[in-house]
Amino acid sequence: MSDPKPRAKRAPKSAVATTETVLVTRYVRADMTAYGGFRWPESGPVEATDWKATKQCGNGLHGWSGGKGDASAWSRKDGDKMLVVEVAKAEIIDLEGKVKFPRCVVLYCGDAAGMSAFMGARGYTAGLIGGVATAGPGGVLVFRWYQVSRDRWRVTIATIGEDGIAPGVKYRVDENGSVVPA
Repeated sequence: MSDPKPRAKRAPKSAVATTETVLVTRYVRADMTAYGGFRWPESGPVEATDWKATKQCGNGLHGWSGGKGDASAWSRKDGDKMLVVEVAKAEIIDLEGKVKFPRCVVLYCGDAAGMSAFMGARGYTAGLIGGVATAGPGGVLVFRWYQVSRDRWRVTIATIGEDGIAPGVKYRVDENGSVVPA
């Protein structure tokens, strides 16, 4: 019996190796599935089997270019994994808040803290969707996040040493804007 859910098609290893590339982030559920049941690999090349080069959502792989964009599509759940993928810049279609593309290479799969470190080591540091922050004694944490219920961006600020916020601990904001350990 065949599996009715779409599966990732492996792209050639050289799919993005010879052109200018961009890092794109996205999340998947704990079982590596995304919207519509599409199953992502934990690493390596992947290609959309339903690709259409249109400026409409669907028919391709999707994510946030440079880790930034409209996070309202993400309903974070415990166990979600973050992916960082490398995409040929020329193949990206901007959908205003997210992007779509026909193929990519999965470079990172793991938690939000690891995604933040991976992106930060490559120069992508500010405003990452799903990102985490930490600071030393006397430091300040600033999170910009999207409140789906009010359809607007919010900012949450926390000061190290106040309200239980400790130095050297990785934090994120939850769907209500509360600062919680990552």
